[in-house]
Parts: sequence; C-alpha cells; structure tokens
Amino acid sequence: MKKTLGKISGIAMICIMILTSFAPVSFAADKVEPELKTFGGTEYFFANGVAITIEAREDGSEGALIKWDGGEQNVGKNANVLGGMHDDATSVSTSITMNGGTVRNVIGGGLHKSNCSSTNIVINGGNMVAVQGGGASSLTKDCGCSNSSWYNGNAKDSPCQVENANVTINGGSVSSLVFGGGEGISCTKNSSLTINDGSLGSAWVTAGGSNGYTGSAKLSIKGGDLNVVQSVNRGSMDSAEIEVTGGTIKDLYLGGETGDSNVTGSISNIKTTIDGGKIGTLSPGKSNNTEIVMTNNENVNLDFKQGEITNVDENIKVDVCTHEGNIEFKVEKAATCTEDGLKVGICKICGERVTEKVIPKLGHKWNKGEVIKEATYTEKGEIKYTCLNDPTHTKIEYIPMLVKPDDKPAVAPDKNTENDNKNSATDNTKVTSNPKTGDSGMLPYILISLVSLGGFGFVLKKKFI
Repeated sequence: MKKTLGKISGIAMICIMILTSFAPVSFAADKVEPELKTFGGTEYFFANGVAITIEAREDGSEGALIKWDGGEQNVGKNANVLGGMHDDATSVSTSITMNGGTVRNVIGGGLHKSNCSSTNIVINGGNMVAVQGGGASSLTKDCGCSNSSWYNGNAKDSPCQVENANVTINGGSVSSLVFGGGEGISCTKNSSLTINDGSLGSAWVTAGGSNGYTGSAKLSIKGGDLNVVQSVNRGSMDSAEIEVTGGTIKDLYLGGETGDSNVTGSISNIKTTIDGGKIGTLSPGKSNNTEIVMTNNENVNLDFKQGEITNVDENIKVDVCTHEGNIEFKVEKAATCTEDGLKVGICKICGERVTEKVIPKLGHKWNKGEVIKEATYTEKGEIKYTCLNDPTHTKIEYIPMLVKPDDKPAVAPDKNTENDNKNSATDNTKVTSNPKTGDSGMLPYILISLVSLGGFGFVLKKKFI
C-alpha cells in the first residue's frame, strides 16, 4: 500500500511540474530612460521615474549636469527638471537630489497627464527659481500633447496626479516660489515640505500647491532665511499643519497672504505651532478671499510656545514675552588663553536665547620660571615657564653658556700697566701656577739668589785657583 501511494505522489509531482512549466510568464515593463525635450525654445528634462542628481556643469558653463545610473545630460540655466513623465499615466516614483548648478524649476511630478505614487526632492545646494513637490498641470502649451490646452476641470480629477509629495531643503537658493503641492490644476493628495536651511529671502513658501487641490499639507521650518510663508495660495486644501522651530521669516500668514489679490485659495483646517525662530509679522491671513477671524474659530489653531515675533496682528491673541528684566547670562564657552569665550542671555520666563556677549581671551600669564637645565661651558641652559591660566601651556627660554676665565700668560708690568696690576690684585681668583720670569713679586728673591751664587763662586775661585 505504501509503495502504491509513493508512486501516485511521484506521478502527481511530475504532472504539477509539467503544468507549471506552461504557466504564463509575467515580464516587467521596460524602464523608460530620462530624456531631454525642447518646447517653444525651452528645455524640459523628464527623469521618467529614474532617480537623478543635479550638479554644477563640469565645463564651467551656466546650467546644470544631470546624472543618473547609466547616463548624464547637460542642461541650460532655464531648464525645467521634472521627476515624472510627460503625457503618460504610468505610475512612477521619483527622486531628485540637487547639489549644485542652476535651473529654472525643480518639479517632483510629471507634466500634464502623469501619475506619481510618490515624489521626493532634496535640495542641498544650487540655484533655482521655483521648487514644487507635486506635478505640473500647465507650465507650457508648446508641447503639442493631448493636454497642452491645460486642464480646467475639477482638480481632484486632474490628469496630473501625485499621491505623496516630499520636499526637503537643506541649502541652496530659491529666488521665487516653493510649493509643497503641485502647479496648475493638479492634484496632490498629501504633501510634506521641510526647510532646514537655505536662502529663500525673496521667495514665497506655501504648504500646499500653487493651485489645484492639496489634501493635507505639512510644513516644517527649522532654519533658513524666508520671505513670506502661507498655508494656501489658490485652489483648495483640506488641512495644513505648520510648525516653526527655527529660521527667520519676514511674514507668516496662518492662511493665505492678505495683501495679495491673487491669493484666493480656501482651506478648511489650519494648525500652527511656533516653538522658536524669528518672525517679523504674524497674521491670521485669509481663506476663500476672506480674512480669517480667530475668535471662537475651532478650525484655526495657533499654539505659541516660544520665539521672537516683532509684530502681531491685532486679531491674534498671543502672549509674546518681552524678556525685559528677565535675562540671565550663562557661560556657554569659557575663554581660554588663545580663544574668546561666549556668554548667552536666556530669558528666565520663556527660556528663549535672547542675546550673546563675547568673553575676551585671557592671554598667557607666565610664572617665575624653573631652571630645568643648568648652563655649562659647552651648552646653554633652559628655563621652563608655565602659564598660570592653563598649565598645559608652557614655553622655554635659554640661559647663555658660561664663559671660561682668561688663562693666557701674564705680561711683565711696566709703567703703563702698573695701575691695572694693582686693580687685578683685588680679584678673588687664586693663582696656583709656578712663578713666571715676569712675575714682579719674585724679583727680589731672584736677585738675592744670583748675588749669593756670585759670592759662592768668588770664594771657590779664591780658594782653589
């Protein structure tokens, strides 16, 4: 029985293998390579969902060099760079990283009919006029595609779609516009815009898109220099969440910019948190071309924790700390012998860093020194000095070599040197060598000896001759 079952199982396995060998095979669609097109004399670079990097051109010309795995392309300074496709609804995910160079627009999605599940833009450097996380529904009518007349229907049904748009700005310069969402009557369901640094002092920054529809938008400002910040521009938005923790903002509007008649967009819910940074003017802004009323408005929330605000609109009730009389200085960096220190003034009420003061460097203060090597007739000595402010700082000064006393033979005195000999007699140096012929102190003894010898010779001669 077991053998029969084994045979049946073996036959079944063979049949399964034969049947599966004829199963239809699914092949992945061919990847579309990035391409450069020109419409009406303007360059449009489409990454077609391929991850690209934008850098400065290697030939030194204006514009940028766009690189991807397997290729590269030079473009001019007025080129529009899009991460998605043109007039193609194939769903792609895009990635654009800009490190240098100059272009006109950096757009996460595609142009006209296009579909992106996610777009990702990271700006580390370079120069551009505008950055948009979503797609571009209009931008040009010179491409000749089926949507070149621009879509003008319900934005949620736009042929230009982006599910999730993500933009991070770490540096570089944007001269005009930054949008978390898309351009024209496009649809961006979710957008996230984070600004860590960068020069945006002339730019308008919007959490949502320039127009069309943006579902929910998040805008986080952590640094950088910004001009105008707003939630909505034109079109419609469900909600916006703005968080400011750093950076410098000239004007912050909770809704849309009040003084611009072109800002007509509507937004349902706004939540703004200010927990740092410097703001010139804080205003409620407008929605649907009507100034927002903050009183008893559950749809517009402002949470002010800390930060520096110069002017607050009268319709906003914010208890802004003046810091007056409440600044306490703390040493953040102690001064050293060679470097300045730093004291910071912290408000005791709100905890904000209000001011700074430089602590001048101390300079070196040397002790009396210590002889670490005595001087000899052949070598210099050394004195080591230690800084009283920082004992790790030392310096060495040298002690001159000793000079040997003059040991040349003395010269017999004469009238001209008599006084010198008298003076040298007061020297404490003790002479131990044998008397020399020229020593004046031995002259009497020599004469007496000669006289004695002479007398002796005389006696001998008289006696023996």
